[in-house]
Amino acid sequence: MSHSFRKFFPHKLWQVGLAIAVTFSALGLTFPALALLRFGSEGRDVAELQEALGIPDDGIFGSDTEAAVLDFQRRNGLEEDGIAGAETLRALDLEYLIERGELASNPGALPTGGPYVVAIPGDDPAVLERTQRFVAGAISDENSERGSFINAGEYFQRDTAESVSRELRDAGLPARVEFIP
Repeated sequence: MSHSFRKFFPHKLWQVGLAIAVTFSALGLTFPALALLRFGSEGRDVAELQEALGIPDDGIFGSDTEAAVLDFQRRNGLEEDGIAGAETLRALDLEYLIERGELASNPGALPTGGPYVVAIPGDDPAVLERTQRFVAGAISDENSERGSFINAGEYFQRDTAESVSRELRDAGLPARVEFIP
């Protein structure tokens, strides 16, 4: 994990998030902003979404799933953002994914800890915003020894990092994979 990333996210931040999640769960509440599936999400909830959309259910929210969500949203008069949030999940009769509050992955979290970093050169806020459309937790890493770049995740598997990088490049972003031991 890069030093500037650790500096940006204090050590206790995860404990605060956990406390909030436990409190919401104990009170039987959900937080709609977290109840979503988006590009990069993985798991059984994504597979259930894909099944409801009538596309192959591999459990990986990639370009095909995003296109199917956009198509569904367009056909049903929903906000067209390619994200399966509360409104889209309800329209697909998948509200139980919201109610149980157990989405398979946390789409707001930036993958961290791995040596393969998906990087986009520079620190342009508009590019960061576009990147966050695909990797919600992407951050600008301005204090890196390698210069300023947008950090779109630190992955343990090179194949995973290359897949994310390829999706970003397909969207017109100059992403690349860097090995940072």
